[in-house]
Amino acid sequence: MKIIAVSGASFSGKTTFMEKVKEVFPQTITVTECIRERNINISELRSDSKKYFIFQKEVIREKIKTEKDIIKFLVDSSNVRRKYCLIDRSLIDSMFYLTFYCDKNSMTQEDMKEYSEFWNEVFISAKYAIDNIYDKIFLFKPIKFENNENDLFRDNRLKQSQEVEWNMIRMMTYGLCPINKIVELSVEKIDNPIEWLLNQ
Repeated sequence: MKIIAVSGASFSGKTTFMEKVKEVFPQTITVTECIRERNINISELRSDSKKYFIFQKEVIREKIKTEKDIIKFLVDSSNVRRKYCLIDRSLIDSMFYLTFYCDKNSMTQEDMKEYSEFWNEVFISAKYAIDNIYDKIFLFKPIKFENNENDLFRDNRLKQSQEVEWNMIRMMTYGLCPINKIVELSVEKIDNPIEWLLNQ
């Protein structure tokens, strides 16, 4: 089985890609973003740095646990025979959101200490995942769009921040991950995503 972290900027076709793979290979294991299970407005949440940091700690720790549980799950030989496990976002993405959207200027000294300790925890977990969990990281390039007014899970300034997200997540991925594990792609340029995946 190949374990693939599906990474990249918001609104880049990651979820659509995962859904198409699942349609063709129904036994594919898909691990969705924890955030989508919560009924929140992400832009409102980010306006309160303390609440956003608490939220990120909860979500990222849940993600770390889920990814380690995948390895335990695959010990069962019947699960190993599945072709793919697709993880929505890598822990490098989590590092980006923790770095970029947490307002450190408004933190107290105590908050900064807690933030620094947690950031290091995430960094160690990301390195573990790169070395022991992810076989590949697929980096999806942004898709151009008009607006995202009705999507509460995306930043309401996404049109402006999308390229920043892409460039920083890409930079962090290449900085932490062996180059042979990284695959860059654009869903707008792939005629048949399943055929493309099979050739990887």
